[in-house]
Amino acid sequence: MAVGNKHAIYQVIRGVVKGHDGASMGEDLVAENWIGYWSFEENDISEREISGITLVTKPTCNIDFVGGNRVKVSTDQILYVEGGTWACFDAEATEATSTELAVGNKVLSEDGTYVEIAAIGVVDARELIDINFGGMEEAQNENNYIAQGIVLGRW
Repeated sequence: MAVGNKHAIYQVIRGVVKGHDGASMGEDLVAENWIGYWSFEENDISEREISGITLVTKPTCNIDFVGGNRVKVSTDQILYVEGGTWACFDAEATEATSTELAVGNKVLSEDGTYVEIAAIGVVDARELIDINFGGMEEAQNENNYIAQGIVLGRW
């Protein structure tokens, strides 16, 4: 799973009041930066330290949302769908879910609301970044990060 390296990633700036953090382009993040993730337990953004970033080339899709936001992700990238499940464009490409994303699905955003998918388009394989943080190897609700305002899961 991976995201566009030119996307804004929710970055936590240590010592700054939550919500006044910021965003960094994925390509500018480095190990030991802190990023935000959606805590389902707290129903709010929490933080964790990046252990590394890997450049990968993968089949890619653009997911456009009502309101004009777009996120470029690998076709096996999972997003949290309203109703309580993780889904991705190509569910056969991942062990994380068997649910495929579809136009009309609503996915979790950084403010805890759900935004509707307006269009999904496959593009050629692109260079993306895979953000790593220690310990979590399976798809679970606390294993995520936020890019372009959308909660993206990891496994």
